[in-house]
Amino acid sequence: MTEKTSPNEDYSILIGDVVRAFSDLGNSIKESSKALGKFAGATFERYISDALRNEKRFLEKLEKSSFITKWYYRMKYRKAKYIRIKMERYYKQIS
Repeated sequence: MTEKTSPNEDYSILIGDVVRAFSDLGNSIKESSKALGKFAGATFERYISDALRNEKRFLEKLEKSSFITKWYYRMKYRKAKYIRIKMERYYKQIS
């Protein structure tokens, strides 16, 4: 400081810097939350497609199964269907 400034001017400069820093912080938080939302959406879409593929696999096994093993594949198909529906509902809630 080569010039003498009043303490009020120093405080106003300091306060202006703090306000700018918090404003930048708020903007970066908004951008990161958007990026995180896109990432979560893509991850859930992948999980849902995997669950749908799993459900389809058990449905095909249920159709090909014999009378003795039909109960087992019916149970596996119902569980896979329930998991897929649960994931879809949760995905709709967050998006």
